[in-house]
Amino acid sequence: MSQLIASFQKNSNEVIKIQLQTWKNEPYVDIRIWVAGEDGAPGVQPTRKGLTINAELLPDLLAALQRVGEIIEGSHDEG
Repeated sequence: MSQLIASFQKNSNEVIKIQLQTWKNEPYVDIRIWVAGEDGAPGVQPTRKGLTINAELLPDLLAALQRVGEIIEGSHDEG
């Protein structure tokens, strides 16, 4: 099972897709770069560039990304 959660354009050739997947009855979060297919349609072919983690690790990933956001915001405040 695969459920698309979000999709957004990275650049003119690449799309980032976030999906919830199930493997061996365990939920996984997949964040992957997709590229245009042979017909030129954007985001139809997955690449090896990405991350798949067990959903149990999602809180740790979210906390780390929140920290990155705080650091970036802090660096904007200083400049």
